[in-house]
Amino acid sequence: MKIIIFALTFIIFILEPSFAGKSRIIVKDDLPPVTFVENGKIQGLAVDVVKEIQKRIGSTESWEVLPWSRANRMVQERSNIILLTLARTDERKKFLYYLGPIAATETALFARQDYIKKIPYLEAVNDEKVAVRFDTHSEATMLRHGFQNLQTTTSIRQNILLVLSGRVRFICDTSMEIEGATKKYNLPPLKKVYVVGTTDLHIAFSKDTDKKVLEQWKRTFKAIKDDGTFNDIYAKWLPNEKPPMGVDFYPPGRRISPTGPLNIGLNIDLGF
Repeated sequence: MKIIIFALTFIIFILEPSFAGKSRIIVKDDLPPVTFVENGKIQGLAVDVVKEIQKRIGSTESWEVLPWSRANRMVQERSNIILLTLARTDERKKFLYYLGPIAATETALFARQDYIKKIPYLEAVNDEKVAVRFDTHSEATMLRHGFQNLQTTTSIRQNILLVLSGRVRFICDTSMEIEGATKKYNLPPLKKVYVVGTTDLHIAFSKDTDKKVLEQWKRTFKAIKDDGTFNDIYAKWLPNEKPPMGVDFYPPGRRISPTGPLNIGLNIDLGF
């Protein structure tokens, strides 16, 4: 019996053409509206974007789920793996390629609705207990600002419940994911009390991914943005938000222009 373990993100294994039948998509269930599973169906903004890329490439893949820590480790240590979605951090950028943005949002502190204090600057509350998800952009941000009193979990739902119960004062996460999770799990809305910064979510590729695959995904993602398909997908999931229309491609450790020559194409079994 196959055991499906719900995770903190999802990764796509892109294998060499001769191994294409073994490739799979690993899906996270906890970041609505970006990626989630509802009634047994994989859904979300990033899912729809990747499905469109896969459809245009003309390929099929199976889906399954892995824990975040394993997925994050595999994308950094193995070849030909794609991870959805990931914020670019100093700790990870030397290992991965990034293509995006799929979504743009704010990283912020959230509290219960009855929190009334004004926060003049972030370090003013660094003695408070803050819930973060393990090995995420939000955790890295808090550590970078000197926060040591962190409650680390693997679930955005669990972190929201910690705040609502009063066991921690704040949760640090993205506005998009906090709002999506409270709606999905029918939880009371939280109050945004301090904006830490803006965050772009990307498709991340392992360092040794075939350059032909990278070029094809880059070209196809740009086409989806250029012809209006991305706008339609974004409006479906975030009707009140303006979609990020630029296309960025970052190789490990540095940024390059997405508008450079795209002269290599490859059609292999990568899709759904």
